[in-house]
Amino acid sequence: MFNTIKSKILLIVFTMLVTLSIVLSVFSYIYLKNSKSLIIQSCSYSIGQIVQNINKEITKIENNSKDLALIGEIYYTSAKNKSSIEHNVKRVFENYPMFLGGGIWYKPNSIDPLKKFYCVYAFRDKKSNIYIDERYETPEYNYPEQSWYKEIVSHLEGDDDNVAWSLPYFENEGGHTFMVTAGSGMYVDGKLVGISTVDWELGSIAKSIRDIKPTKNSFALFADIENDYIIASTDPFLNNVELTGKSLKNIPWFTTKEYLKKITYITYHNQKYIPYVKTLDNGMVVIVCVPKSEIFYLIVVQVITLFAILILISLIISACLYISLNNNINRPIKILVDVANKISQGNLNLTIRLTKPEEFARLATTLDKMCKDIKSITKQREKIEAELNLAKEIQASSLPNIFPPYPERYDFDIFASMDPALNVGGDFYDFYMLNENKVLFLVADVSGKGVPAALFMMIVKTIVSGIMQYVDDLPYAIKSINERICANNKRNFFVTMLIGVMDLKNNKLSLINCGHNPPLIRHKEGDFEYIQLESNIVLGAIKDFNFVIKEIDFNAGDEIFLYTDGVTEAMDKDDNLYSEKRLLETLNKNKTISLKHKCENVKKDIEQYSQDVAQSDDITMLVFKYYGKYDTYKNVASKENYNIFLSWLSDRLDLLNVSSAVRQNIELSFEEIYTNIFSYAYPPFEGEVEISIKREGDDIVLRFKDWGVPYNPLEKQDPDINLPPEQRPVGGLGIFMVKQLSKSVEYIYENANILTVRF
Repeated sequence: MFNTIKSKILLIVFTMLVTLSIVLSVFSYIYLKNSKSLIIQSCSYSIGQIVQNINKEITKIENNSKDLALIGEIYYTSAKNKSSIEHNVKRVFENYPMFLGGGIWYKPNSIDPLKKFYCVYAFRDKKSNIYIDERYETPEYNYPEQSWYKEIVSHLEGDDDNVAWSLPYFENEGGHTFMVTAGSGMYVDGKLVGISTVDWELGSIAKSIRDIKPTKNSFALFADIENDYIIASTDPFLNNVELTGKSLKNIPWFTTKEYLKKITYITYHNQKYIPYVKTLDNGMVVIVCVPKSEIFYLIVVQVITLFAILILISLIISACLYISLNNNINRPIKILVDVANKISQGNLNLTIRLTKPEEFARLATTLDKMCKDIKSITKQREKIEAELNLAKEIQASSLPNIFPPYPERYDFDIFASMDPALNVGGDFYDFYMLNENKVLFLVADVSGKGVPAALFMMIVKTIVSGIMQYVDDLPYAIKSINERICANNKRNFFVTMLIGVMDLKNNKLSLINCGHNPPLIRHKEGDFEYIQLESNIVLGAIKDFNFVIKEIDFNAGDEIFLYTDGVTEAMDKDDNLYSEKRLLETLNKNKTISLKHKCENVKKDIEQYSQDVAQSDDITMLVFKYYGKYDTYKNVASKENYNIFLSWLSDRLDLLNVSSAVRQNIELSFEEIYTNIFSYAYPPFEGEVEISIKREGDDIVLRFKDWGVPYNPLEKQDPDINLPPEQRPVGGLGIFMVKQLSKSVEYIYENANILTVRF
């Protein structure tokens, strides 16, 4: 029944889940949650019972006070026999043995107009004997001025059914103890004629509060919140004796009664306490703070025991599960993982066999078949990759890739590059001489990517080359190219193209834009800027179309930059385009560098902008620069003509955008070689010298030719510059300096002295 891995795992997991569910449901949830709640409720109930006893005592005090008030009112309206009122007051206190004392206090002159003070005060001594103390009826005591009297009277004015409580005070006359007094008003015809009082010793209150200890370290606070004073406190962290009668602000943990009722815990001296708030009938409040750790101690112990049992059960179940899974899953998985690692490392000569469990046996068979399939696919893929690499080489070889392409020409230079997004691409560039005075260059972008675009690109390149080299009329040539591309274009491919034809004789540049990106032009010593050309339709879209050509002046020092949309539409990780604006800024930042470095600098900036985003389109660039017709100057080599030669050389260096450091080396070398020619080549006569200059890639080549006495300056041994000047042989220092300033120096004699210096 349990022959498969799935059935065995289900059996083990089901057994584990049932066991843990019973344990967690019965013991953890019910016991931990409900028991905890019951303990809190039980503690609240026990505290409530103790507080209720205090509440009963307060009720007795207030009833005692009201009884005395009734006696006082009867006495006020009767014959006023003082012995009878004293007797009645003593009898009242005999019925309330727990109270310290109290009495009846009439307002001044209310009983006898000639007698200001009239009161009856009874007190209980330590043996519980009750006496009438007449000292309180004297001017020395002056009871109307006592704080407890004023407080009670102020609360009872206008209220004939009320009991008022005084603030705690220390009684010096009788009890010599801290007490609080409850008083009721005596009213005759609705007028307050006096008060009756009952004194409650705070020591007995503190004893009652101390009895409230649900746990060992619990403490309580008894206070009148409305009047903001403390009656009694058992806080172990405070001086409770001094707190009696003080403001509740002296209790650090106290905020408001309502807040304490809402919260679950208060944190006091780094320990959590559960506050129980109980309000008495007279408005006073008892707050009991019980340490959380103590009230839940037994629960915590039981929880730890329960967790230990559950952990033990989990370990046993896990051990059983591990043994079972190890035998039925881990071991066969390890075998299959090892096989997969070998396959990933290229080891495909494997035979994979497993007999059980059933699922892994089938998986092993599948892997074995996959291994054989991968071997077959790999061979096919290697063949395809080899063919694609060959296609890439063929495509690259079909584009001009030797620079400078025309080293014999000094009047212009070209550099171009193409980086396909895939192995092969649909972009291409081309350039060639149409005749001695015309050079053609172009950049094109075929629709699509990959092999189809590359094949179509080769077709278009062949068509363009075949027509442009034999048709002088440029508009007609472009129209013919378009018609040839449209013919048999069943896949509806098209191509954007920008063609330029430079007339080196007349300094005219003809441009035609067939749906391509606008080129950038830089005139001598200026900045690059976009050329606004009329955009004709793309080639291959409409067969019969007349193309518009733009002709511009293109003088010495001018250059033009062509590109495909793979440059401006390169994207960063947020899909933002590189843009024509950034291309313009990049070119103008380094506008005087060589043509090759211009293209490399743009490609590098695109890579920095795109960061790790893969190239999505072919990137093709072409730069053409016109240096002018003249690169050679010939004149008599004389001291008088030195400045003429130097001015000509300076103009050529400006045209070639030579840096200041290289320029200085060229001018120093020129001075040395020219001086030697007019000084020694034609003694004792004067003769001509021909000076030529050109750029070859990143190099500047300076050539001197004279028809004087044959002389090879390179045969002169280099001087030892470490020797003092007077010890050095005469001569050789000038050509030595030229060697140090230049990249190379070459000499040949062909019916003339020809010295070539490369920088």
